[in-house]
Amino acid sequence: MIQSKEDFKRYVAADREKYHLHSRLHDIIYHYEEYYIVKFLYLLRKVEYLQNCELGSGLWAKLKFLYYTYRYTKMSNRYGLYIAPNVCGPGLYIAHLGLIRANHGKIGANCTLRPGVIFAANYGVNNPKQIHLNVGDNVEFSLGCKILCDNIGDNVIVGPNAVVLQDIPANHKAIGNPAVISPRKRRANENISDKQ
Repeated sequence: MIQSKEDFKRYVAADREKYHLHSRLHDIIYHYEEYYIVKFLYLLRKVEYLQNCELGSGLWAKLKFLYYTYRYTKMSNRYGLYIAPNVCGPGLYIAHLGLIRANHGKIGANCTLRPGVIFAANYGVNNPKQIHLNVGDNVEFSLGCKILCDNIGDNVIVGPNAVVLQDIPANHKAIGNPAVISPRKRRANENISDKQ
């Protein structure tokens, strides 16, 4: 969670470092998708900073908050990126534009979100179960996966179109519908704790 101007700069730098951007004019002319994703992430972090640090400090701060919230909401609706402020940690990587819904919970640092990822707030028709999502660091969510559990550990991979109904411990993978959870196999040259 962003608590100061230094945190804001650190979050923005961690988000940007995952993308290979050219000059701003070059990215705008050629309509590179990464430019719009980085712009969205900057607006998300700016709203987080203003909401957490400056919102109660006068009229000018409230006007800035309303302005950046408007721009953030407009981009969110245009590209289907519904990520609430103060949900994702630094180093968030959004692979492509497309529907992503992360409106609650806490998602750790250096996580990857691909289109179609949905974190459910509750499920069940007759007796809805509230979900209090807590995701660790270095977690990769593949295309179209649905998360209906409370806890996901560090260094986890959730496979494409997986429907996760139970908690996933650290260093595991979840694949299938409903998701089958199994330990990750470590490659000879891979150190899971350092994976980004």
